[in-house]
Amino acid sequence: MTQKYDLTLKNIKYKYYISDNVPATITTDDNKLMDILLNIFDNSFKYIQQNLENKIYLAIYPISELQNKIKFNNIKSDNNDYIVIEILDTGIGMSQS
Repeated sequence: MTQKYDLTLKNIKYKYYISDNVPATITTDDNKLMDILLNIFDNSFKYIQQNLENKIYLAIYPISELQNKIKFNNIKSDNNDYIVIEILDTGIGMSQS
């Protein structure tokens, strides 16, 4: 299943960063990963308001580049066996409650 978004409809600008240290192939459950990413992008696209300067940013990098933003239990921060997929947007976000 391929999902397409017309980023021009909501004036969305996008940027992406993929670290040179991310391996060319990874071992994962393709279907689950695709479901998760499509859900996140769908929410980003859905909740961004029209007529504003909207941005979506995607970054993919090994956990060793995380620089202690988040600590994961039982995962060493210098371990390149794990990657981080980070998606940021200028949508309305979630409430604190």
